[in-house]
Amino acid sequence: MKRLAGICLGACIVVGAFAWQDARAQSSATRALTAEDYLDIQQLVASYAYALDSAADDGNMLAGLFAANGVLAFEGRSIDGRQALAAFARSRSPKAGPTYANTFNTNLIITPSSAGAAGKAYVARMDISEGGTPSTLDGGGHFYDVYVKSAEGWRIQKREYVPSTKANPPQASPAQAR
Repeated sequence: MKRLAGICLGACIVVGAFAWQDARAQSSATRALTAEDYLDIQQLVASYAYALDSAADDGNMLAGLFAANGVLAFEGRSIDGRQALAAFARSRSPKAGPTYANTFNTNLIITPSSAGAAGKAYVARMDISEGGTPSTLDGGGHFYDVYVKSAEGWRIQKREYVPSTKANPPQASPAQAR
């Protein structure tokens, strides 16, 4: 009888250990995103360019796209929190009113992450000229984002802009060098 009780106790410990390990793995696993999550994040990212370029609602439209402690990082700067983000949007002084377009996001890729979701996109910054003056490309690069789902819906936790650089400019071929 003691032997049977020992075997049962050992089996319970082994089963319990496996169940605990499985529960732990599931709790740390990345949650799958729904189709609605993907659409909400796409709308969030699409709104960013308009909010930044227009400084709509006195910059508060841009600030509202970020989590309360959200961060915009670029060119060695870090703009932290909604008040600072709104002030940053206001400081950009749109050239032609609320419809001035300067920032263009393309090719957004969204993936589930332990924080909620992550994203990356190409960005082009253009100087859209008027009065017959040609428009010019002002720069470009990539956005790397972290998105979190809050009571307000999906928000940007961190957006980092990394400018594109041409690390290895093309070299002249021997025929071109002559």
